[in-house]
Amino acid sequence: MSNGAEAIKALESIPYDLVLMDMRMPVMDGLEASRQIRNPRSAVLHHDIPIVALTANAMESDRRSCLAAA
Repeated sequence: MSNGAEAIKALESIPYDLVLMDMRMPVMDGLEASRQIRNPRSAVLHHDIPIVALTANAMESDRRSCLAAA
């Protein structure tokens, strides 16, 4: 997928086992996509799917943001 919106769309119809989430994507970033995956009201098939966050940013605040979204 090239952005978070595409990832959400795919997770609504395909039962993946794992998500590798880039936190910096166009259209919808990985933080918002992770929030939508975890939202029980979203159309995602498996809200408890493991999400591995990836980012080139190495700041502690980035780590906290990733953990808060998942």
